Amino acid sequence: MLPSMSISRLMLALETVESTSAKERFGAKTMGRITTRSLDRGLITRGRGSRVVFCPPITISRDEVDQALDIMFEVLGTLRND
Repeated sequence: MLPSMSISRLMLALETVESTSAKERFGAKTMGRITTRSLDRGLITRGRGSRVVFCPPITISRDEVDQALDIMFEVLGTLRND
């Protein structure tokens, strides 16, 4: 008999839109750019529809959260140049 086991996970999602007034969602191509550029900077994300999903470990520190958000905001800023 196996011991009882439970898994706790942390998942964060960021909803993305092209324009807040029109609420137009990012398309697959833009979501792919976000995922690729995040990974290039050391942040693993995945696109789920118009959401960017992060799955950090439960033991993530405040500094690591800040670093992840800095990377994400930098990546989102690069989209303006496309």
